[in-house]
Amino acid sequence: MRVTPPPRPTSVPEAAQGIGQTTTLGRITRRAEEEPQTVGLRELEDATCQNELMTLTTSEETIYAAIPCDRFWDDETDDPFVGEQVAIVLEVSEERFRVLIETLGAAKAEFTVDGIWVE
Repeated sequence: MRVTPPPRPTSVPEAAQGIGQTTTLGRITRRAEEEPQTVGLRELEDATCQNELMTLTTSEETIYAAIPCDRFWDDETDDPFVGEQVAIVLEVSEERFRVLIETLGAAKAEFTVDGIWVE
């Protein structure tokens, strides 16, 4: 049985679709002593959290995730991510929803969230 998302927060646009299965947005494959291989990376243009809603704006889409803002980045933490090429995994499992972000420069972040919507 998959985790059930909460109702759509009112600040999530109607055009945003709820994520019901794990979705990969770009991919970075790393091998020892080789340049990383990439597919479909996008630039992370902005990352904010307001009213218990994380918003990740990329060059391809906008991702909304329900999360307490005290579990999101502060201004210093987003420096290695915003403006970088990233791969993002929107994970839906039996136990949880997660947002995983990896930059080409190897910075990684993971957030367990209460629901994910993409526009």
